[in-house]
Amino acid sequence: QPTVCLAGTFASLAGQSACHPCPAGYYCAEGTVSFSASFCRAGSYCPEGVALEQPCPAGTFNPFDLAGDAASCLDCTPGQYCAGAGLSAPSGWCDAGYYCGSGSASATPTDQPLLCSNNSSSS
Repeated sequence: QPTVCLAGTFASLAGQSACHPCPAGYYCAEGTVSFSASFCRAGSYCPEGVALEQPCPAGTFNPFDLAGDAASCLDCTPGQYCAGAGLSAPSGWCDAGYYCGSGSASATPTDQPLLCSNNSSSS
């Protein structure tokens, strides 16, 4: 009796005796025949055998499609912030008076050393 391929796997040919893991950079819903249209978009990554795109966490971004692992999520650029998950580019510049180090998730980060004083510059 035929069995549907589970999420994270695919079977592209008739008569296959087993389902294959979806390759890295792609995701496969249950019953996938062809994974080529289900590629991971920028802002996410897909390790081998996943059913859904995995969003890059807050404080990171990924500008490229077809990412296969979490290392593809880059720390947000110093001076910028990456609010929320699944970003393909930084959200914007850090607010005046604040210093955003690498990986900032807020325009007004509280985890950075100090607010800029009147006698210093963040540039």
